[in-house]
Amino acid sequence: MRATHHTTDWKAATFRMKCQTLATVAALTLAPAFVTLANDPTPAQRLDELQAQFTETLDREVLTAHEAAAAKLRTSYLAALEQALGSSTKAANLGDALALREEIKRLKNDPEAKPASTEPPPPVLANLKEKYEGGLARLEAEKAKKSQPYYAMYATVLTNYQKDLTKKGDLDGASSVQERIKEVAQKKPIEVAKPGDTRQAKVDIENVNMEFFKKGGQVYGDTDRYTWEVIPERFAGYRFSRPKDRYIAFLRFKVVSDGAVTIACTNRWADGGNDGPWKNEVVSQEQLESQGWKPVEVEAARALNESHSWVFLTRDCKAGESFAIRTEKYASPLVLLKN
Repeated sequence: MRATHHTTDWKAATFRMKCQTLATVAALTLAPAFVTLANDPTPAQRLDELQAQFTETLDREVLTAHEAAAAKLRTSYLAALEQALGSSTKAANLGDALALREEIKRLKNDPEAKPASTEPPPPVLANLKEKYEGGLARLEAEKAKKSQPYYAMYATVLTNYQKDLTKKGDLDGASSVQERIKEVAQKKPIEVAKPGDTRQAKVDIENVNMEFFKKGGQVYGDTDRYTWEVIPERFAGYRFSRPKDRYIAFLRFKVVSDGAVTIACTNRWADGGNDGPWKNEVVSQEQLESQGWKPVEVEAARALNESHSWVFLTRDCKAGESFAIRTEKYASPLVLLKN
């Protein structure tokens, strides 16, 4: 006699994502599929099946088109760089020509390409890069938006499977599904900020000096022990609010005109020393995000002699708003401004 396996099947759900909002997708009825098998699959086998079905669907509906669009954008950027290089060469503009040539090498993954410069690029390259990076950011945002319903559906399927196993008394199996649900939640794309999409706010910042954000520059005003070692290429040429004292801890600023404000915080959230009253003053990344700050998808910054790294967030702010932000015991967040 053959056993009947009764559970929710990923492929049983109908996906018409182009016209449906996330709320609509979440409301879909997941009709159970009755699959007749010689033996019920183990939870591990079933999780592998669901993962494979999810990956196949996401690739087909979202990722393949995204990768094609990104490749097309890259090709256009490369063509624009080569055209600009030709013009700069004919005009005997050596500085522009060298910068453009190096950018082309990096784009082609040439092993002889030099590391990206932390100095401001020449205007011709800066303009091309800004358009390219803006296009990439829009594609990434679109990919995240289109992917979210599939992740939501996958989580729903897993949740139903977990309930099914729990009702059957397979608590170990249900626990393994619960772990998978957590993994999916961590990988689910979130709305990220797109640098350069909005105008920059004007701000008044307390107890800082504005300095260029470049490799070798001092992180703090009162010591040269800590210097920038790794900074995101996206912020090359920016200035940052260098604290006059390493132990100021709070970033305090007032917004003078509407626009985007970008900050850098250490990844040492609520850490840095022993417990104390300061613990009641810090905010977590989750709390900042709940207040409207969005992660910026760029490489983390690092400084020599510091074990932590710096992550970036941005927020659209209104004139008159005031902020006092503390994220750890010692180092205050920094404000980044484009020249």
